[in-house]
Amino acid sequence: MMNVQLQYHCSMIIVNINDERSSSISM
Repeated sequence: MMNVQLQYHCSMIIVNINDERSSSISM
């Protein structure tokens, strides 16, 4: 359970970083 939550949290952080990068590239 804990491991799955940690994995989910990390993937969300990675998605956020990628999202910020693509937005700054768009601008």
